[in-house]
Amino acid sequence: MPWLIFKHSLDKTRVNVVNANHYQRSSLEEIGVYITPAFRIDNQSYNTIDVSKIERLWNSSK
Repeated sequence: MPWLIFKHSLDKTRVNVVNANHYQRSSLEEIGVYITPAFRIDNQSYNTIDVSKIERLWNSSK
């Protein structure tokens, strides 16, 4: 995450970085921020809340 902030610190876009550890779930939902589960399979990471993708990842890991 620090490299992302550093790389784009001078961009003129409206990007906000949110540390989800500092907020309650209801506050995160209110601003539309979701903590996604991370799956690590065969040295690759997947972050998603897509249930069908989670099912595919789970089934492929067996």
